[in-house]
Amino acid sequence: MRHCFRRGCQWWPGVLLLAGLILFPAVGFATKTVLLPLKVRYELLEVLVRQSMFTAPGGAMVLEDPTDPCRSIRISGPRFSAADDRLRFEVRIDAAVGTRIGGICLTPVQWGGYLALLQKPHLDPRNWRLSFQTEDVELYDGSHRLLKTGGVVGEAVKAQVLSGLDGMVVDLAPPVDEFKAFLLPLFPRPVRQDTLRMLQSMRPGPLRVTPAAIEMDVLADVTEVYEAEKDVASGPVSKQDLESLIDNWQAWDAFLVSLLNSLPAAQLTDTDRRILLDALLDIRYGFIHELDQGTLERGFVRRQFIETWNRIAPVFLAHLSGGATGTGTGYLAFFTASDALTILDRIGPTMGLEISRNGLVRMARYMRLQNADNLSYGPAVDPQLRRVLGMDPLADGAEPDNNTGGTNPSGRLDTGASRTLLGTLLLPAAWAGEKPRRLSMAEIRRWLVTPDNVNSLVPKVRRLLEKVVAGTRRRSKETALPSGFFRRTVLATAWQESCYRQFVVKNRKLTYLQSYNRSSVGLMQINERVWRGIYDLHRLRWDISYNARAGCDILNLYLERYALRKYGRSLSQRKERQDFLSGLLYALYNGGPSELKKFPERMRSGKLHHSDRLFREKLNWVRAAAWENIRRCLGGG
Repeated sequence: MRHCFRRGCQWWPGVLLLAGLILFPAVGFATKTVLLPLKVRYELLEVLVRQSMFTAPGGAMVLEDPTDPCRSIRISGPRFSAADDRLRFEVRIDAAVGTRIGGICLTPVQWGGYLALLQKPHLDPRNWRLSFQTEDVELYDGSHRLLKTGGVVGEAVKAQVLSGLDGMVVDLAPPVDEFKAFLLPLFPRPVRQDTLRMLQSMRPGPLRVTPAAIEMDVLADVTEVYEAEKDVASGPVSKQDLESLIDNWQAWDAFLVSLLNSLPAAQLTDTDRRILLDALLDIRYGFIHELDQGTLERGFVRRQFIETWNRIAPVFLAHLSGGATGTGTGYLAFFTASDALTILDRIGPTMGLEISRNGLVRMARYMRLQNADNLSYGPAVDPQLRRVLGMDPLADGAEPDNNTGGTNPSGRLDTGASRTLLGTLLLPAAWAGEKPRRLSMAEIRRWLVTPDNVNSLVPKVRRLLEKVVAGTRRRSKETALPSGFFRRTVLATAWQESCYRQFVVKNRKLTYLQSYNRSSVGLMQINERVWRGIYDLHRLRWDISYNARAGCDILNLYLERYALRKYGRSLSQRKERQDFLSGLLYALYNGGPSELKKFPERMRSGKLHHSDRLFREKLNWVRAAAWENIRRCLGGG
């Protein structure tokens, strides 16, 4: 019996070739032949084999002899590893062998154990067919003890299993064609011909077995190499290219979310979730910072893609066999393409290589990820993402009952996008299709803080925040901190961020409060890009209670998963230590996980940001109950 992974092997070997495509010395421009290494990780090979060959219920392969219905063998649990310079392919065997008399099987004998094939992989240079030559076989009992002989039954089972597993072949030729179609669009048109010649020159070289993977060498003729002085992909982008870059980044963000959602949420460890959350927040905070500062460069998405993959790859490798959705070939294609981009980055800038929306959509479809058809960048909560990141459903409070969604009283969903490019691209047109319940003017005015009503409305907002704080702390895993610490931090954050406002009057119209760059909204100034999918962006704008709960939720997340994990609970013993912790939480709230290192460095050097000092001022005012000072930010004193 011979097995080819058919549709299951369409892409992965071809995309694997990408891994070695650009690994060569950066000297000269003459055509030369280079060896391009690529890897087939054993974890991925196991998933591929399971999905292609072990398709019976329970992830097994069942061998039956049509001439002997009294013999049935179930093979399961394929495992690959290295045994010196050979590949070790082990499977579990459960067999039932009986004697047929007439139409009845008598005295069936049960046999269980393990079979290991020691193999040499070979790649035929004429047709790109990968085969495995068995050189030795080892038989083990059910306790995994090596057997010199399996007895009459064991040896008979061994022979039949070998006939079912030996001769496994993977045809690499069709994936090579798919690979060319995938790679070419990533390069700009001026170098397409050079790229095509490079691809057409590829031919297989030797294989070798390493502790982590089967490694192959592919030979290719290359001419183009990286030269820093000809780096056309570095430097700030022009205004006309900025919109395209941001669209690519949005596709990349949506792709990463879909990729994270493919993981089995229930099986992730706290460490896994921390790695994934760090990666997601860092790409979002990084993008916001570069966009706001006007320092986005061509190649930004490619660099984020490479850096993020290097961080999250171990999590995916650890959970591939544990229920990750998608195909094994899809993951293998993506993993190898991601590894390859690390190498490709050496030449990518010179040739203008960049991650594109079309490329990401194509990969997402092949991997069968959710949202793969267009990688849409929508505003709704993604429950699976919250589960993957280990975040409980955000509790819905009862206050205010009638502020659970809606639009501007004017009927507009205008975000001010026409006034700044940043605003335009931070708030995509996903809102246009929504038809939420419209809030009445009276409902909005209930929460409109002005210099004239500060004495009545600020206490009301404060009571709302304190109620939300109490609920957050009841759900929190951290109970050792002094009472009042978290309350002061939240009240000072809301003071600093919004001066206790959810709504403002702008151009004589009531609307939700936005930050100066139109990226953050409402009472707690939640950044819509950073927390997309984790919170409902529409409710963050129009529901003050929801906005307050989201802000408390974020501060508590940074407290539990970051601040206390690094600094421990000793911070709670003295006022100055509590103030340090509050300042750290505020820095994390605004700058993301990287502030876990940056804020303490600013404290040690005395070079605090202006925002750090302003927050400390608000914290002291909250501690002293100096609420009259709130008029300073409302223009009334």
